[in-house]
Amino acid sequence: MCEAWFSPSTAGVDSAGLGEVLQNVLARFPDVDKGRLVQNVFLTGAPSQFPGLADRLHATLRPILPPEMGLQIARAEDPVLDAWRGMADFAKTDEFARVGVTKAEYEE
Repeated sequence: MCEAWFSPSTAGVDSAGLGEVLQNVLARFPDVDKGRLVQNVFLTGAPSQFPGLADRLHATLRPILPPEMGLQIARAEDPVLDAWRGMADFAKTDEFARVGVTKAEYEE
């Protein structure tokens, strides 16, 4: 497990850890919205395969939530490629054509 994600100071980085960042983000939402968010925590990307990441994240989030608020953490079926596949599918839709930008627009 990459403990530096939760305690960056252990790696000599003066930055907030993952738990502190999540706490700050969740604090911006009323409990009803916060409850919906924490029922749908989704881990993806190659680092989401670190052993114990979901358990560590659960142990970090649980104490900052009201006791009656549920918490569900799921991991992508294929954490390495699922995000890419999802975006590739989205890129084929009409909606993507409306929200996407060209390289020239991005560089502008």
